[in-house]
Amino acid sequence: MHPGHSTHTAPPSATSAAPQGCFGAALDRRTQEPVPSPSKRGRGRSPPPRACPAFPRLDPMPQLQNSRPFRSRAQNLEDIVLWRALHGVREGRYVDIGACDPRFLSVSRGFYEQGWRGVHFEPTPDLASRLRADRPDEAVHQVALSDRCGEMTLFLSPVEGQSTGIDRLSRQDSPRLVVPTRTLASFGSGWAGEPVHWMKIDVEGMEEAVLRGWDHGILRPWILVIEATLPDSPEPSHERWEPLVLAAGYRLALFDGLNRFYVAEERLELMPAVAAPANIFDLMAGCRPEGWQPYVSSPDRRDPPGRRLRKMIQRLIGRRPT
Repeated sequence: MHPGHSTHTAPPSATSAAPQGCFGAALDRRTQEPVPSPSKRGRGRSPPPRACPAFPRLDPMPQLQNSRPFRSRAQNLEDIVLWRALHGVREGRYVDIGACDPRFLSVSRGFYEQGWRGVHFEPTPDLASRLRADRPDEAVHQVALSDRCGEMTLFLSPVEGQSTGIDRLSRQDSPRLVVPTRTLASFGSGWAGEPVHWMKIDVEGMEEAVLRGWDHGILRPWILVIEATLPDSPEPSHERWEPLVLAAGYRLALFDGLNRFYVAEERLELMPAVAAPANIFDLMAGCRPEGWQPYVSSPDRRDPPGRRLRKMIQRLIGRRPT
């Protein structure tokens, strides 16, 4: 105690109280740093808190930039996912197994309009005829692909694209047609020196037989798209045949609810582009499903195509519309 000083200590006023930090700790008035607690005074400043571990860096999904408009015809927008990954390829090539109609529910149609060309396998006579008429500059093989060459009974469906060679998956009154079968490997010389950028397999339950007849050392698409549910059902069907794909050196990139997408191990740079299903950002980049129209609140409202969509997205990401 010093002479001349009162022993009375006034209670701290509201104006003289030490400021507090976000969690109630007192702050030094000069430095605005936390003041050590009484139990730690004299021991030096408290060590700084440990930094949180860095969050794993996630590669952003590549997006189309200034690409030519792409019109989707596929039933589940599979072609948009493929186009996102492969839009930089000019005059690419594809193999479409179970090609169906050349325009309706066609994974290849949008690519064909972009200058790509490919090979089609379609055992149904009517659909094969349509493909030949619509794609005179492409190869159309009217055969069913399997694990052996010969013949098989095809159970025809009144629904286009749902004919199958599996008796238990067909209707009892389904018309039957005997069709020739080939293996993919039997076309081996046709792929020599030609890169194939994607191959789609949609064969209504016969995926395993097609894959067993495939020589992945000769025909090696960058991306595989394989229907992975039972016909007209969400029930998965990939358990029997997926080991064949993985053993061939492919990695699963995406399941879109209907198909499983695989990327060749030597093309893993495509994985981020394939890993997400078709989405609104693909629409912003110029991909359009067949029949898609931007929302307009009234028939007489004049709104440039896609302007409302762009404005909505710009608001969501904090950009001012131009």
